[in-house]
Order: sequence, then structure tokens, then C-alpha cells
Amino acid sequence: MSSTAPSINQSDFKSDAVFKHLDAALQSLKEGDKTKLVDQVSGVFAFVIKNSQKKTEKTYTLDLKKGGLVLPDGILLNESLSPDVILYVCDGDFVNLVKGRLNGQRAFMLGKLSIKGRMDLATRLDGIFRQLVGKGKLGSSHPKLVQEICDRLGIEPGKSRLSKFSNNETSVELYESVREQDVYIVQSGSGHVNDNFFELCIMIQACKTASARKVTAVIPFFPYSRQPDAPFKRSGAPFIRPPPMTVPSTPKTMPTTPKNEYSDNPFQPAVPNTAFSRLSSDLDIGHQIMLGGQNANSNRGITGSAIQQFYQQNNNTNDGYKQWVVRSGTLIAELLTCAGADHIITMDLHDPQFQGFFDCPVDNLSSLPSMGKYIYRNIPNYGEAVIVSPDAGGAKRATSIAEKLHMDFALIHKERRRPDKPQKHDLMLVGDVHDKVCILIDDIADTSFTITKAAKLLHENGATKIYALITHAVLSGDAVERIQQSYLDHVIVSDSVPQDQHAQRCSKFLILPVAPLFAEAIRRIHFGESVSTLFDPQYELC
Repeated sequence: MSSTAPSINQSDFKSDAVFKHLDAALQSLKEGDKTKLVDQVSGVFAFVIKNSQKKTEKTYTLDLKKGGLVLPDGILLNESLSPDVILYVCDGDFVNLVKGRLNGQRAFMLGKLSIKGRMDLATRLDGIFRQLVGKGKLGSSHPKLVQEICDRLGIEPGKSRLSKFSNNETSVELYESVREQDVYIVQSGSGHVNDNFFELCIMIQACKTASARKVTAVIPFFPYSRQPDAPFKRSGAPFIRPPPMTVPSTPKTMPTTPKNEYSDNPFQPAVPNTAFSRLSSDLDIGHQIMLGGQNANSNRGITGSAIQQFYQQNNNTNDGYKQWVVRSGTLIAELLTCAGADHIITMDLHDPQFQGFFDCPVDNLSSLPSMGKYIYRNIPNYGEAVIVSPDAGGAKRATSIAEKLHMDFALIHKERRRPDKPQKHDLMLVGDVHDKVCILIDDIADTSFTITKAAKLLHENGATKIYALITHAVLSGDAVERIQQSYLDHVIVSDSVPQDQHAQRCSKFLILPVAPLFAEAIRRIHFGESVSTLFDPQYELC
């Protein structure tokens, strides 16, 4: 009987992906940094890796003497370039060595690492690996996404423990060293948003305290980026309520308003000017009072008690207080930077100007290229379809896809016809969708009221089929049931927030993974490469 050599199954060796990562790290180094590393080490390492069964082995050569590259299966481009040190190690132990879970000296003393050749070079391996390999850590909001990103990068998630005390205080423990390493903490703003965000801040601070070289917060769905806009001015959309009237301190007499202007102005409070002139004479200079409503004392001097009685009578219609909404963008940005975040990676911020609140670099990735590819590959005759924005705020996002794919565009506008009843508005469709396939584009779907009402309006206007492409499908409350009962035929969402339960409850969902995008962004940022390629629709993520 003829015996054959045992075949090596590539999947048996976890170190294959690690060596590819090391080679990519070496090739991405700037020429000056690479030359500096080669000059400092000036050695050739040969790794004899045994698989988990210790029956087969592979040899890799790490050339840090001339070429600065990784050579598989013991190949040497220059035969005279012999290894200065040979290291014998099992597959799993080598992975732990590269990722910093196992110290080289400890591995040698435990018999997990055998060394033949120059011991001085072998002792420098830990520092070399720290320069070339970062660490990934995970929060509790989306562990599946963290694992998918690490699988793409060929690394393991960092070991940590997240727990809560009996009074719900968050506790974070790190189970491995992050000293002088690049740490990427992945935490999405979904689920219990406040708990997850504070957990992220504590993890960042823990890594900085543990002497991490750089901490990057990877936040696929950024919390608190969705805040109400400031009220529109009169030159733009109509006011939600009549603007309050302020009595100035100087001059003491108000100019009279002609009758034709007064009667034609629906937002002018029905208070005669004589009342304002008499009121201003009774007030201290610098004191301002806002008046509103439909009735007032017209031909008498107004005292303090009369003013108080006037406010009580008109409190239900307009109390004169201008609505003010807190925008917490600056606070969130300062919390992250004060915790120690050196870099932020996120995707499709609801308000792009949110980036300006940060004092550290922010990479706002875009899901539009992946959405465009889905439309191009999966929607038949997409050129005849219509891209629709469900509200005016998303018009720029939708037109960007429509222009790139040379498609028609339509817009759904919320028209508020009753200034005194801001909650009642009419939906108005701008564009032709009759007998056409419609594709709704939106960045966030929380209660799904907007997207389902838009689908109903498109159906009433003759749309034959309705798709919805959503970046961040939060889908709180009964949003999933609302989508299931709506006129939407297919809902394509990204997994920037967990979607497994949503997909089980509704058959209309299709999930677009974002792990390839974030993994490539992390790789490029870690190695100092440009991320602008990721915004190119022609770029293919393998």
C-alpha cells in the first residue's frame, strides 16, 4: 500500500488569518515607519505552526531584515536570507501571542513556545505584535455585530465583563491588557439607550486608565443625534403658533399699525396699540412683557393685577412663552471626549452638523452606496422606479441616490394648514407615482408612523409596489406590527441595531449587513489609510 502525506486543511489553522493581518499591517505602514521598524529589529523570524491535532504543520517567515513582509510556507525570496530565530508553537497559542492574550516569556516558561536561535530577537516579539495589531472590545448593545466585525478582521473580541450592581450602577472589568494598543469599542445606540451610552463612556475611560494608546468608539447608530430643529422663521415654513409679542423698553410709545396691515396679518395679536403705549408707561425701563391671545382691555390703563388676570384668562390659547427645546448634541460630544475617546466612527448621522460638536475626528460613514447597490441588483427595471422621500428633511438623501442611478424622484410634504393645531397636518405628494414602483428612503424608523403613512399615500396615488430602505430601524413599540399591516411590500434595513427579533415577527424584512463596511473602515483607520473610498458606489467590499 502506498502512503500519502496528510493534506493540510486550511481551515484547521486559525493563524492563517492572523498572518494575513500581519502582512496587511506591514504593507500599510508608511515607508519611513516601515524602514524604522526593520532597522530596529533587523531579523528574520520563522514560525513553525502546528494545528490543533499537532499532526500537521505550516511554516511562515516574517522578514524584518530586508523586505518587511510575511512569506508563507517557508518561502524565501533570497535563499541566502536564512532565519535568525525559529519559533515552534501551536496554532491557538500563536493566535493568543499575536493578540496579546499570552505573554511570550510566560509561553516559553510554560513550554508552549520553543525557540531555536537568537533569544534577543524572540524577546522583542511582544512589542512587534503590539505595533501591528489592535484590539476590539464589545459593549452589550450589539454583540453579534462585534463578532462579525472581528471575523472580517481575523481577530477575536477583547475579553471584558459588563454587569450591574443591585442599584443598576454599571460595572466594567477588562480581562486582558490593552497597554499601548489601539482599542475599538463597538456600542450602538439602541435598546436601553441611556444605559448603553453610559456603559460606552465607562469602557472608554477604563481603557484609557489602562494605558491604551488610542481608543476609538464605533457607534453604528449614534444616540441623541435626532433632535428637533429650531422653529422655522417667517420667511420659511409657517410658524407652529403665532409668535409672541414683546413690549420694548424704548421707545415708550409704539408706532401705530395701519388698519389694512393689521387686518391682513393673521399672526398679529388683537391688542390695540393704545394699550401698549399706556402699558409701557407703567413699566420700568428694561422690563419686557410678552402678550398674546385674542381679547384684551382696550381703552383703560393696565395695572399689574390686570396683567396677571389677563394671563390667566388667555393661558389656554397662548401664554406668550416661546417654546424652547434643548439640543443635547454638545453634551453628548463632551461626555465622549471627556471619557477619553480619541476617534469616533459612526454611520448616517441624522444631522450631519453633529460632527462639529466634537473636538476629536469623526468618520460619518454612509449607507447610500450599499442601498444603491441593492436597488441596482435586486429591483427589476429599477430605472422605471421612483425614489421617494417620506419627508422634506430626507430629500437630500433621496435625491443623492436618484441622481446616481438616473431615477425619477418624488417627495412627500407635510403641509400644516392650521397654525393653532400643529399636530394636524395634511400629506401632499409632489411627483408622479401612478403605475410605478416606489422606493422610500429614510435614515431612521422609530415608531414607523412616517414611513407607513407615506406608503398609504403612495398606494392611494397608484403605486404598484412599495419598497422601503431604512438605515437605522429602531422600531420601538408596535412599529413592527404597524409595518406588517401597512402597504409596504418589502422593508430593507441595516443591522446597525439588532434586527433578529424584528425579522422573526415580520416577513417583509430583509437585512443588509454593515459589518463589512465598519470592518474595512476600522482596518483603514488603524493602518492610516484613507476612508474616502468607502463613499464610492463603485467600490466593492469583498
